[in-house]
Amino acid sequence: MLETPSLLEVWCEAQDDVTLVWVKNDKEEFEFVQVKDVQFGSFWSIAKLCERKNNKENIGTSIIERSLAYDRGIEPCYFRLVTSLPINDDLKILELPLGNPTRSITEKDYLSLEAEIIKKISDFQSE
Repeated sequence: MLETPSLLEVWCEAQDDVTLVWVKNDKEEFEFVQVKDVQFGSFWSIAKLCERKNNKENIGTSIIERSLAYDRGIEPCYFRLVTSLPINDDLKILELPLGNPTRSITEKDYLSLEAEIIKKISDFQSE
């Protein structure tokens, strides 16, 4: 925070594991960070991020759904997952910085990732 004046606050275990409050163009933005140190014998994948507890009908219980549930204010929100495990190739785009052109919502890799996630959790929407 001393080196990055745009980072206003860091909340630990308040909303998510870590919540970062940024100021950009005189407006607050929230970044919700989940920290995962799990060992399940495989890399992170779309399926693992979208996996619901107990069954497919248990809406709101996957990692993605629980993160998106924090998107309920008027401020822009961002979501991050920090993990000790590597990720599958289908998620590699998410390792790129937010401003990277490859992460544009019109790029093929982004659209492909979005389509796969929608297939798995299409019945969930953040506010």
